[in-house]
Parts: sequence; structure tokens; C-alpha cells
Amino acid sequence: MKQMAKRACGVLLALALLCGLTACGSDGGNTNNTAAKEHVFRAEDVKLELEKTVNNARNICKVGERLYMMSYTWGETGQEPSLVSMNMDGTDAKIIELAINSEQSDNSMGGFSDGGIAVPEMVDPRAHIEPAEEPAENGETDMPAEESDGENETQTAGESDGAEEPAETDGDAPAEAESVGSGDTPAETESVGSSDTSAETEGEGSGDTPAETDGDAPADSDLPAAEPDIDKYPDDAVTVSYGYNINNMVSDGANLYLLVDEYYNDYRDQNNPIYNENYFLVGIDSQGKEIWRQELAAHGNDSETYTYVNSIVGISQGVLCGIQNDAGNGYMLFDASGNKTDEFMLEIEDAGNFFVNGKGDLYLSYWGETDGSWQQILCSFDLATKTLSEPLSVPGLSGYNLNVCQNVYGGEYDLYFYDTIAVYGYKTGDADKTEIMNFIDSDLDSSYMNSLAVLDDRALLMLSYDYTANNYEGQFIVSRLTKVDPADVKDKTVLQLACYGNLWELRPLVIAFNKSNENYRIQINDYQSYDEANDWEAGITRLNNDIVSGNVPDILYLNDRMPISSYISKGLFADLYPMIDADADMKREDFLSNILEAYSVDGKLYQLVPSFSVNTVVGKTKYVGETPGWTLADLQAILPSLPDGIEIFPEMTQENFLYTVMNLAGGQFVDWKNGTCNFDSEEFIGLLEFCSTFPKEIDYEALYNNDSYWTMQETMYREDRALLSQFYLSNYHQYLELRYGSFGEEITMIGFPSAPGNGATINANLNIAISAKSKNQDGAWEFVRGYLLSEYQDTVSYAWPLRLDRLEEMKADAKQKPYWEDPTTGEREEYEDTYYINGEELTLPIMSDEEIQYVTDFLTSVSEVAVYDTALQTIVVEEAAAYFSGQKSAKEVAGVIQSRASIYVSENR
Repeated sequence: MKQMAKRACGVLLALALLCGLTACGSDGGNTNNTAAKEHVFRAEDVKLELEKTVNNARNICKVGERLYMMSYTWGETGQEPSLVSMNMDGTDAKIIELAINSEQSDNSMGGFSDGGIAVPEMVDPRAHIEPAEEPAENGETDMPAEESDGENETQTAGESDGAEEPAETDGDAPAEAESVGSGDTPAETESVGSSDTSAETEGEGSGDTPAETDGDAPADSDLPAAEPDIDKYPDDAVTVSYGYNINNMVSDGANLYLLVDEYYNDYRDQNNPIYNENYFLVGIDSQGKEIWRQELAAHGNDSETYTYVNSIVGISQGVLCGIQNDAGNGYMLFDASGNKTDEFMLEIEDAGNFFVNGKGDLYLSYWGETDGSWQQILCSFDLATKTLSEPLSVPGLSGYNLNVCQNVYGGEYDLYFYDTIAVYGYKTGDADKTEIMNFIDSDLDSSYMNSLAVLDDRALLMLSYDYTANNYEGQFIVSRLTKVDPADVKDKTVLQLACYGNLWELRPLVIAFNKSNENYRIQINDYQSYDEANDWEAGITRLNNDIVSGNVPDILYLNDRMPISSYISKGLFADLYPMIDADADMKREDFLSNILEAYSVDGKLYQLVPSFSVNTVVGKTKYVGETPGWTLADLQAILPSLPDGIEIFPEMTQENFLYTVMNLAGGQFVDWKNGTCNFDSEEFIGLLEFCSTFPKEIDYEALYNNDSYWTMQETMYREDRALLSQFYLSNYHQYLELRYGSFGEEITMIGFPSAPGNGATINANLNIAISAKSKNQDGAWEFVRGYLLSEYQDTVSYAWPLRLDRLEEMKADAKQKPYWEDPTTGEREEYEDTYYINGEELTLPIMSDEEIQYVTDFLTSVSEVAVYDTALQTIVVEEAAAYFSGQKSAKEVAGVIQSRASIYVSENR
């Protein structure tokens, strides 16, 4: 992982370096960049001078004039949950240790279940629970089948069936516990609906912590008389685990509340395993001490239904909890002292998340079916009447890209949203949201953002994690983002870059360019953000409409869903060859000529492919021969000599094979330049007929239920139960795994039968074009050229590079044993290259010169580009169904496909 992190960081460093070395020029194009200056925020990292190192944090909560964040630090027992508290401006930062009274263990660990930080305590299995032969009685959530009047019983704070709770609770509590905030609470509170418990507790603001709690917790004598014999279990067998996760933290403005998920698992008796889980709402004071707790849900072996606590939210009345089970979506309201004051049900499909805006209004965000599609729905909620408003119409909300910002403590808008590009404000009733802050314009990478809080419209707080800091050990960062006056933003020529997704790689490279280039700045328009749940083509459609209408971006990241051939035939892309030839730092001979030629049309290069993989078909040499490239007739000729029962392509249906035909061999049936196609040819009819030899469908459930399925999968090529494997080749090492692992003997990358060339296709990992209509082609080239320089190409490791010198480096690496490098000392340690198959570890040899040359020769001979025109594929698959069902002959279907495809190709040439 550290090596991968280092490689990823190398991309950023490389591009930043090469941009710094780039000659800056301008063609005198438009320098009006008002839009790029309006949404710029300056990030200032808050220096937290803390006594411990905070490894990560999330959940920004405001209490009074201080901010609190859930965090974890490394302590004597591992990861320890804690709070980070600071003033609104980041000063006076403190770490507050959490003192949670775990029901399962006095020293159990905590962490965030959402974010990959869950640290169970796996130690002494003497848990506070009844033995396996007499399971503990689980507490049940009193969730009504229909709307409740609030009088249902619930357990008192601190109560948990089957879990020991000490009668004395003042062991670790100070004589005076400071309340978070200064809100007054009653001196005595009685738990709502509890008839047999009368726990007297001093209010949070009273300064007194109760010395005794009269709960129903069992006494020490209730524990099993004989403790399990721990020594009989091997040290590496994790048979018992218990602990807790802190799933969430919220504030009502004066108090902090935690959603704690406790668990106990005992697998010592494999026939009767014990598993129990309890959710608690826990109130804590400003010192991180638990004041009270209320059980929200419990389940385990004897539970009839699984109950899940979906969310909690702090509101003016206290804290509202969402609980989901088979009965439906229920909610409980607790006051600041832990008393349940209300509960109700909502007839919605998903429990969703309640949240409060900066004005104190309550909203519910959930997923449900609307207009025949599953989408995100947002409504305001009236707690008094328990009614939801009509769904708010916010453009982009129904898709999967726009997120609701739930940490809002100021600002003029009713709601705030964010995506990978920007932060937006929205006023109820407006036609669209308003952009407030643009991450790219602000030179901020939001890839690793944990939490975002809106303090007001000119100040945001962002929690993120820098994986490259501290010698790639990582570092938690708190950043205060402050709006910059547009007059203070330097004027640069703005280049528009359009893409459809793929931001994980693009975003850091653009930011590095923007920081280092003095003359140009790139703005990203991700058209995927325009997709809606009921229209997943909306983004592509909008991009096509923009291009047709003349709104062509300077730089375009191409995508398989774009009609690339149509763009080229319309003359929308600039020829990149003159730009390469005029660049003093490169020449055409530096690159793989077959890749450049494959993406050239009439001697002009319209697409740049910095890295790629090769899609081919692999088989044992003894069956398919030594020479790549063959026809369908060649394949059919060897079938009689194959072992009985062997599958040609394992688990391939008719439809799947037809898609494979289009991807690997479809290019030969379309001539985009002339706007013609030949799907009525004998070659295509033959492939269509061959498709019918595959099954219409496969019973995958039956396959997966076979206990030996995965073993059979691993060995099917070695044991001659399958002949051909479609494979994406991205590096030399994969050949070793195929040759010595999957197949176990000599292989040939034979290619797809009847496909042009050697039967393989080039699949671009990244595909870039420059608009022929751009007024700033020089500036666009300054960015694009970075992908061709060694600084970037040297970071290409898990794909084939375009530069020949980088390929030579990869060839040299293939002849060495693998190693790992200590990031601290830089020392290398070699290890054996292994491959696991059927539970057996195989040692892979180092590649020989002959094997390296074979792969290289194959790579440099690939000449066809993969065809992924979804509209064309849809035509072929739709019409082929009539042949597969016996309604028409293959020749008749081919004629229909030819007719429809000809119209499509002619219109989109």
C-alpha cells in the first residue's frame, strides 16, 4: 500500500514539476475569467498543537462557540476514540479523552464504523454475558407497529439485558462534571415509560454526578460460575470479540450525543455461536464523560428481527433517532437528559437521515422510488404534526453525485450541497442551486475529504486526510476555507475541460497545473453531474448538445459513451501531431508508433492515449497454435480434437458473446469516415450463428451454491475444462500469472476469432482531445503535453505506457525479483513471486528474455481500437434476439441490423 501511495503521489509531483518547466505562452485569447474568480476560497490549515497525534477525524459539531470533532488517537491499547475541541477560528485546540461505559468490556476499543475504523477488543473471552447454553435475553426495541402515543416502555439509561452493569458508577466520574453548554436540566428525571426503575440523576448542568444508579443490571453473582478455559484455544484463533464502535456524534447546540454500537461475538461453539449487538444513545459532557445512555435496539441469536439504528440528529428538543426494522421506519425523540419524549413511524421506503439546517428547520433525506426510478428524496419535516412536505426539486439531487451538507451553522441559504467540484447553496423555491465555492478554482482536492461544515457563506471548515504526509503514513488535516475577494485573484486565461466522471485521476492533475502555471487555469465541467435517476443519459446528452451548439470545451476527456468517431468526422478535434512536432521536449519517435497510428485518421492524431491495456483472448499453445490472429473457421476446425466437455469460453451467454464480438471485432463492420457499415456480410452472419452455440442464460445461483465452484474456476484452464480466456493485459507480470498460474503451460495470445489484425484491441485508460475550435490551443497543449513527458510516463505502472523509454524500464524490471522498499530507510528486500491456485502456493519464475520479447512483440503489433459505441451495440443486441429465439434466420437478422446501423452511422458520421 505504501508503494502504491508513493506511485500515486508521484503523479502529482511529476505533473507539478513538469508544469513548472513548461514554457508559458499565450495566443492572446480570451482572458475574461470572472466565473473562475467568483468562487475561490483560500485554504488555511489549522495547526493543532495537541499533546497526542490525531490520526483522523469526522463529524463536525458546534456547541456554543466551540467546534467538536470525533477523532481517534494511538494509545497504549491501540486506537482510542477521543474528541478534538477548538474555537471557531481553530485556536485553543484540545484533545478530550472519551470515557464510555462499555456494556461489553471495561477496556473495549472504539472507532468509526463508517470510515473503516472499527477496532474490536479481541482478548479474554470472559464477557459479561450468559453462557452459550443459556443465551442472554436481548433487549427489544419498543418500535410500535403503527404510530405511537409516546407511552411505550423503554429501558432506562444504562440498562442492557444480559450485560453486567456495576451498581456504583462514580468510580471514574469526577465529583463535578461540567456540562457541554450551559443548558439547565431538571435535578431529577424519571425515564419516560419506565415503571420499575427510578434512577435519580442530577441534571447535566447541576455539577453533580450520581453516585448510584438503580438499574436492572445483574450483580456480579449473576456471571457464570466457571470461566472459560482460555488456554485451550490457539493464540491465533479469534473466537471471542467484543467492543464498540462510535457510529456518529451530533449536537443540539448545547450538548453532545453519541450513537454507540456495542457487539459481542463468541464462536467457540461453532454449532451454537453467540452474537449480540446493541445500539445506545449516549449523552456526554464537555470532558468526554458518559452522563447517561438509552438502549435503542438490540439483536442477536434470539432476535426475531434485525434492527438497525440508521441515524441520529440533534435538534432544539434534544436528539432524534431513526430506527429501522421489519416493522418499518421508526423514530424516537429524547430530551437532553436522556428521557424518551416521543416516538413515531413514517411510511417511507428508506429510513433516511434527518438533519437540521442553519436556521433550525428539520429535513429528511431518504432514498425512494419516484417516477419509476430509485432516487434521493429531500423533504422538510414538521415534528409537531409528523408530516413531510412535498419533495424539494433540486437539480442533480436525484442522482448519485450531489450530497446534502448536514453540518450547517450559518449562511443565508436554506440548504447546502456539495459534489466533487463545488459547494452550493439553495433557497426553497429557487429553480436551481447557487455555486458558492469551487474546489478546483480554489486549488483544493476534495478526494479525501471526511467532513465539511458551513460556518457561513464566506467560511467553511473541511476535515481531510493526506495519505502522502509523514512519509506516507498519513496525516489528519483541519482546513479553514475563507472566501477570497475576486479582485485579489490573479487574472489567467481560463481553459474549459469537459469530462464524464473519472475525476479521481483528473482532479489532482488539474490542481497541480493550476498551481504551477502562471498564464492558464483549467476549469472542470463534469457532465456526469447532470445525470438524473430517471435519465442516466442526461449528462452525455447535454455534452453532445453543447458540442453541436458550438459550446465546445478547450480540452475533452473522452469516454466510451461519447460518439468519438462522430466527433472526429465532424472535425471537432485538433490534430495533435503538429503540436508534438513543434515541442522541443519530444518527437513522434519517442512513442509506440502502433498506438499513435491506431488513433490516427488520415495521418492526423485526434486523440492522445497516455496509457492503455490490451484486450485479447488467450489459449494453450498446444490447442490454438503459436501465431496470434485466427478466423472463426480456424477455431471451428480444432473443435473436434479438443477434450470432451471442454467449454470454448466459460460461462458465456449468447448476449455476452455478442457484446464481445462488438468490442473485439465490431470495428471491421463500420466505416465511420464514409458513413457506411456491412453487418450483412458473411463474416458477421457467421459470428452471429456461432453466438447461438452458447446458452441463452446461466443459472449462476446454482453455480455459486456448488461448494467446489471457486476451486473449479481456478483450475479450469489447467485441467482442460475451458479453452479460451478473454483477458486485459496491462503489464509483463500478468503474462507470468497466465502462463505459470492459470494455464500452467505454454500459452498464445491468439486473439478473438475473425477480428482484424492479431485479434486484440487497444483499450485507452485515458483518452484526451483538444478542440479544433479552441481559441487557446497553446494553453490546452501546455496541459495535455504533460501526459507525454517522462515525469508522468514514469508513474505508469499498472498499464502500458506510451513512451518507449518507459517501456524499456518496465522490461528491465520484469527481469528482476519483486521487492519492497522500506519508506524510512530506502532499503530493498526481495521476496518470492507467488501465485495461489486451489489452495496451493506456486512460485513464479523471473521472466526470460524470450518471454519478455514475446509480450513486447505482441504489444507492438496491436493495431485495432476497441469499439464501445453503446447505441450501435444496442441495435445489434436488440435485433439478434429474434434470431436467438428462432423467429428469424441469422441472415434475416443481419439484414435488419444492417438497415438500422446504416442509418445510425450515416447520421452520426
